[in-house]
Amino acid sequence: IVLVLDVSASMRQTNRLPILKETFTNLLQYMREEDRISVIAFAGQSLILVEGVPATRSVRISNAIDKLNSKGDTKRKPALKSAFKLAQRYYIDGGNNRIILATDADNELPEIFKVSEKIGESNVYLSIFSFGDYRNNRRDQFDLIAENGNGNHEKITVENVEAALLRELKAIRK
Repeated sequence: IVLVLDVSASMRQTNRLPILKETFTNLLQYMREEDRISVIAFAGQSLILVEGVPATRSVRISNAIDKLNSKGDTKRKPALKSAFKLAQRYYIDGGNNRIILATDADNELPEIFKVSEKIGESNVYLSIFSFGDYRNNRRDQFDLIAENGNGNHEKITVENVEAALLRELKAIRK
């Protein structure tokens, strides 16, 4: 699982980054011993915080997530490209090889269509968790990007975030 987390200034709202941090941290308990977790945070730049760490190292993963703060612009394309490389590097045959992009912004969406198509041609899946209100046909764009990546798109609220993440974590498991 590669978590690609938007930490731009607009994610500062209480119904965005704070619930995302809490939920991802809580869901580590559902991960299997053989699962590998990578975490990439992005705003104006992207930064790999955790790379291919076994899920059993949940303290390390949760500490990285807990330290996230919102600031800056939203530039998700480089983060998504890095996520795809990490997903390929830590690919688990028969596993849930999934990138989960959590974001709220609607800029740059056309630029990530090609990246989502490339992901969709592989055995890695791209799911999108969108926060906030939809503007500028963003829902349709997020749906198409997730479809290109053979994944899912979910509009996240406080009420559905844990269930949505749990569905994604269990999506390919046998």
